[in-house]
Order: sequence, then C-alpha cells, then structure tokens
Amino acid sequence: MLLYSLTSQASHPIMEIARRYLGTPYVANTLEDEGSEELVINKQEVDCTTFVEYVLAEYFMDNEHSFESRLQSIRYRNGIIKGYTSRMHYFSEWMQQAIKNELLIDVTAKNSNFIGELDIHFMSSHPELYKPLQYDSEYKINEICKVEKELTGDIFHYLPKDKIGPHGVTWIQEGDIIALVTTIDGLDVSHLGFATYEKKELRLLHASFNDKQVIIDSEPLHDKLKNRDSIVGIRVFRVQL
Repeated sequence: MLLYSLTSQASHPIMEIARRYLGTPYVANTLEDEGSEELVINKQEVDCTTFVEYVLAEYFMDNEHSFESRLQSIRYRNGIIKGYTSRMHYFSEWMQQAIKNELLIDVTAKNSNFIGELDIHFMSSHPELYKPLQYDSEYKINEICKVEKELTGDIFHYLPKDKIGPHGVTWIQEGDIIALVTTIDGLDVSHLGFATYEKKELRLLHASFNDKQVIIDSEPLHDKLKNRDSIVGIRVFRVQL
C-alpha cells in the first residue's frame, strides 16, 4: 500500500483561494459566444477548467500583473487574444505554456516512469460539439488541426490509477493540480481539479459536472477512479511558489 505523506497535508496558499469557490455552480460553455473572442470572466459560474484558471490567476496576480492579465496569459496562446483558435482548448497545450511561463512544474515527470503518447484530434473530429466552429468553420477547423498535429506524438508521464492508494501517494501534495488522463479517442484529459487531503485521504476539489457545483469529493480519488473505464490515470502539476 502507498503510504500517506504527512508533508502532503500541509496547507498550500492556493487552497485558500480554491476553497472560496466551494458551492459555486457548475456551468459549461461560459466562454463560448457567437461574437468575437474576448476575455470572459465569470467567477459565479465555472466548469473544471475555468475554475482552475480563475484560481491560478488569483494566486499569481501581484503589483505588476492584474487578475485579468494573468488570466489572459494562462488561457490564450502567448497571452494574445486573436480569435477562437487563439484560446488553448487542449489541456496539454495549456499545461505546456504554463510550464514554459514558470507557473507550473510537471510533478509526474519527476516521479513516474509510466509514459503515454498524445494522439490529439477530438475537436476536428467533432466540430458539431463546439458552437464557435459553426462560424467560419473551415478556417477555424484548419487552425485547430494545426494545433492538434503539433501536440500529436508528444510523450507524457502519467500515474496509472491502480497505483493510487486510498491515501494517495507520497509525492502528491495539497494544492497540486490533478488532470485525469482519458481513453476518449482524440482527447488528452477529461477533467481536472486540485488535490486535497481530507481525513488523510487524497480527494479532488473540483467543479463537478455530476454535482453541478464546486465540491470536495466525499470519496478518495482511488475510489472515484477505480471503476471508471474511461480514465487510465492522472497527471500532476505543482504551482511555482
């Protein structure tokens, strides 16, 4: 059995921010609009990605960087808004930029030898699921395809779900970002949230689709994932202090 780490229980400043969102309603597609792309800020309605983005933007804002500027640099490629396709829709690209900008560290790469290879094509294969792709669709889909091709073939480290004990693993700390690696064809991850320890159990603090709000799961991450065939494991990232 993987032992619970007492060091993982230490409170992280980012969790003070994340916990303020508990009870916030889950609402999908708050960033989608038929008009021109702009920086949307809606802290009253979040999905799993916008929840994490808002928390990170609050955590990293300072005298030189406002909440808005941090959010834009987290959400958009090179921090520049230039239409729908300038927003980073795939977690893998989003994460790569956050690491490049020294906001996150890939903890899994340092602690797990299990690797996978990205095969990204979900958006271009299912444009009907994305309302903005119905407008100027040929151009937008071509731009999305370029991103997908750049990501495809990249190697990533992950931790298989059967390696996660009820009490987590020693190297996952309070406040780490956990992304669920999916078997859905063409997609990289299907959900994300923050690691937290409740009753010495590793749980997820996240915007829950099923519960329709931001919650801390009542069950350990181990139990949450064990019977979900669409999830093969997790990727873990830590904010730079």
